[in-house]
Formats: sequence, C-alpha cells, structure tokens
Amino acid sequence: MTIFYLRRSPIDRRECEDMRESHDLDYFEEGGLERRVHLERRKLDERRSEWIRVSKWRSVFVSKI
Repeated sequence: MTIFYLRRSPIDRRECEDMRESHDLDYFEEGGLERRVHLERRKLDERRSEWIRVSKWRSVFVSKI
C-alpha cells in the first residue's frame, strides 16, 4: 500500500484582516423574525448496535456481559 502525503504551502495566503462578515443583533432587538428554515435532521433512535441514547445529544456504549 502506498501512502501519499500532501504538503501545505509554507506561505499563508489569507488576508491580514478578518474577512468574515459580522452581523448586528439590532434586527432581532427591533422585532425581526428568524428567516432561516431549519428542520431537525437528528433521529431519535440510535443507529449503532450496543449503544443507547441517554439524551438528545449523548449516547452511551452498552457492552454485552
């Protein structure tokens, strides 16, 4: 089996300043509505065998004894 390693450029090509867009909360403070449409994609049941869901965000492994 052959393993290839990709090397990153030693030069950082990002801009010096932060280019991320900042948002202001004034829209919501003035009564603006949430415009994102979001449906929960997480399933309530656990798909992995020997695992049990204990909360919305956590599952635990249950070994066979």
